[in-house]
Amino acid sequence: MRILLFFATMMLIFSMAMTNAMAEEQTLARVERSDDSSSLRFAAVLNDVNDLKGLAFTTSSTRIYVTVGEIDGRSKVLYRDSGQDVLSIRALNFSMYSGGQLELIYLKEYNLLSANVYRKVVLDLERDGDAWFLSKNGRKISRLKLNVYRWGISSIDILF
Repeated sequence: MRILLFFATMMLIFSMAMTNAMAEEQTLARVERSDDSSSLRFAAVLNDVNDLKGLAFTTSSTRIYVTVGEIDGRSKVLYRDSGQDVLSIRALNFSMYSGGQLELIYLKEYNLLSANVYRKVVLDLERDGDAWFLSKNGRKISRLKLNVYRWGISSIDILF
């Protein structure tokens, strides 16, 4: 009887560990650069009940992680070049339980003698049960393409 109880306990612990390991990150979109065809993985980082803890941007060599608290109502720089903020993220009307809006703010035009010009793309981060996804106008997003030029990003294409 003790062996059976031990075996059942170990199976329960193993299944809980597998559930937690599988629920840690969910890919939201692949982000591609136009200039060198490199890409990164944009993922939701989740807690043990699949609520959102933060967002991760991962390449083969680096990982940028931002918590919900860091971007809730304020922007967090994801990429800087030559002292200029090139890409930032901000969350609006946001909940770690149901999501909200994400703004990707990018350097559209670098100006040496006047103020830089920034643009933004607004995306919805939504939850359906335990699954998280990005959408725009009700359509699920699979990829984002950053159209990069020497001094910034000319535009961001959304691919469904």
